Amino acid sequence: MNLTKNDYITYLLVLVIIISLGFIGINFTGYVTDTAFLNVTVTSTANINFTSANITFESGIVTGGKSFAYLDTEGNIVDGSWGVVSSGFVLENIGNVNVTLNITSSNDADGFIGGSSPAYRYKISDVETSSCTGGGASSYIPLNETGPVLACAIFSYHNTYDSINLDINLTIPNDATLGELNSTIIAIGTAI
Repeated sequence: MNLTKNDYITYLLVLVIIISLGFIGINFTGYVTDTAFLNVTVTSTANINFTSANITFESGIVTGGKSFAYLDTEGNIVDGSWGVVSSGFVLENIGNVNVTLNITSSNDADGFIGGSSPAYRYKISDVETSSCTGGGASSYIPLNETGPVLACAIFSYHNTYDSINLDINLTIPNDATLGELNSTIIAIGTAI
């Protein structure tokens, strides 16, 4: 077999092509690969909800000869004839981020109850352990209409610990405003 100069060049070119294909990743084994890209964005949502949003004490009066009656949503009535209420508001963080919770009301004690030295207070307690961390109102403090007050520094969004009680405490003087008295509680959650 006589090989010509052109045959040598042809064999050399075929060899160069095979080596080049090897360097750029072509495999002659039948194995091929490719890649794809997937992207998803989860948006943060701050959202709170009163799951128990109404408290109604039955009609009542301050016990005769007493200056004040004391009522709360923990089942206590002292020196008054109102019906017992044994649970406060329940607030749940239904978003997907922790929030700082502030509380305010549509009126203060004077505007809500009236009379001599009324009191309108709230406190926070966990329905589920660790729902509220980093401070908050763990003992009764006044509600007011002048601006929100910190109720819970970190209100958790985790499903197993995302609910708190908002209990109410009232001091009703014997000269309180007569009739049906109403107040609106406003909860403000800010994402942190």
